[in-house]
Amino acid sequence: MMDENSKEKAGLELYFIDQAGGNFKCSILHDPYFYIDISPTQHHRLNEISNFLVRKYEGCRVNVVGKEDLDLPNHLAGVMHKFLCISFDTVGTLVEAKNEIKYVFVFVYV
Repeated sequence: MMDENSKEKAGLELYFIDQAGGNFKCSILHDPYFYIDISPTQHHRLNEISNFLVRKYEGCRVNVVGKEDLDLPNHLAGVMHKFLCISFDTVGTLVEAKNEIKYVFVFVYV
């Protein structure tokens, strides 16, 4: 899909049928993303890692997010774990970045 600036973006094209039998389409732009788990011993380096990823992969966006880690034995306690959420404009750029860094980081799939 193309956005309003004629830039390629990922998105969904949804097709519907109404009650009268007519059909219509709705397009929704969506940024593909994945999470990277950063070891708690490396949380002091989150800004450094984020800046590196933004420089290496032009157009990516990196956010630090807190999520409950369901792998923890006390996950019901609501302890938040920090992850990097990295989003891209297209699935192709996401796959390219993932293939380059998959041996360095631990990925968490959504």
